[in-house]
Amino acid sequence: SAGIAAGMGLSVLDFGAKCDGVTDDGAALQKALDASQLQRRTLLFPAGDYLTSIELVVRCTEYAGGAKKRSPVRLLGEGHQATRILAAKTMRSVLHLNNTEEPTIPKPGGHSANGHEIEGISFDASSGKANYSLYAPATTRSAFRRLGFFGARLSSLFLGYGWINVIT
Repeated sequence: SAGIAAGMGLSVLDFGAKCDGVTDDGAALQKALDASQLQRRTLLFPAGDYLTSIELVVRCTEYAGGAKKRSPVRLLGEGHQATRILAAKTMRSVLHLNNTEEPTIPKPGGHSANGHEIEGISFDASSGKANYSLYAPATTRSAFRRLGFFGARLSSLFLGYGWINVIT
């Protein structure tokens, strides 16, 4: 895509995402998220509609025994009107910034997801297919810029306890 420079980071297209709004891109997006955390690289989402039938999970970034398990993510789209991630079926959230090693068990009062940056993407719960567009039960020192949140049953953006987050 012309809007995102090729050398800026990993592209979800390199992991098989089609961004056509018809193909289920969920597995490709999860692979790309995991790779971006492990490689400590920005993940680029070129303009398009990304359909997912799975909850996308950014894994825990907490320290264990003095070593960081995974790096925070930097997700970069081409603008909330141009880059959309849409729920294809019933799920908890389109994107979950996880605060535990086990994504199905929220752990309030435990760990926190730290240092994420997400910019220029819309998270669309597709008219109530997901409870949350973006679910972050314990997130700190993260930045959310130029995002769109649509169609969630409970809350489009759920930020649980946390501090020093920037939302613009």
